[in-house]
Amino acid sequence: MPEIDQKYIQDKFIEYCKVNTRSDEQSTTVPTTVGQVDLLKIIEKELEKLGLEEISFSEEDSYLVGKLKKTTKKEVTPIGFVAHVDTADFNAENIKDGYTVIIGNAFLEDFAEVKAARNNPSCTCYRYHEFLGKLIEDYVSIGICGSHGKTTTTSMTTQILFDAG
Repeated sequence: MPEIDQKYIQDKFIEYCKVNTRSDEQSTTVPTTVGQVDLLKIIEKELEKLGLEEISFSEEDSYLVGKLKKTTKKEVTPIGFVAHVDTADFNAENIKDGYTVIIGNAFLEDFAEVKAARNNPSCTCYRYHEFLGKLIEDYVSIGICGSHGKTTTTSMTTQILFDAG
């Protein structure tokens, strides 16, 4: 198994995240912004570098597809990976009095909803990790981590704990 270049993966992830792909609610086109097209063009070049074939990109409807050569002589079912670049904008009007707002790691403090929630004295705000800590503070918690089998291990552990009472 070849060694995975973690720095390369991290750098690519950061490069992709720097492209502004937020949607434009006023737009009547798909994609709704130039940034979304820019990201697809970056990914198109990456697919070429990875050796994919039959790469096709349509600016008109934001489809980017490529074919990866089969690496086995076995008969295998083709699979597809699908994602989109049109991300939703949020409005500060979504924050209502008395809400408990859990702010995910993807949301910066200068986002409209985050500002609205923080500035509303009747709202309780938590960062995601803070909320999880608050949620489990009165319980015994067990963390299950790893790269493969977390769901199965969690299910088995849950069943063992239920059976044990």
